[in-house]
Amino acid sequence: MIDWFDHKGFDEYYLKSAKAANKGKLLNAFYAQWMEWFGPYNTIRTQTKGWVKANWNAKSKKGIKERLLKYGYTSAQIDGLFKKFSEWIKLTCK
Repeated sequence: MIDWFDHKGFDEYYLKSAKAANKGKLLNAFYAQWMEWFGPYNTIRTQTKGWVKANWNAKSKKGIKERLLKYGYTSAQIDGLFKKFSEWIKLTCK
């Protein structure tokens, strides 16, 4: 059985714990920029835990962050989302 990445679980985890007023929009923008960075066939919603864990590295973080900054999100907002995403990967992608 394929061990898919639990993006719905991350959505709940992030939205409950984040304090940013526009956290829903930031989360959607994150998913959109993920797809821009990795390509249309590599959405986070269709990847395995191993693939997401392996590809969440410094290069992809930098690339996705640069794209999100262009949309007006602050570095602090993006870093907060990235921190929660990294925590979620540690919790679920063992």
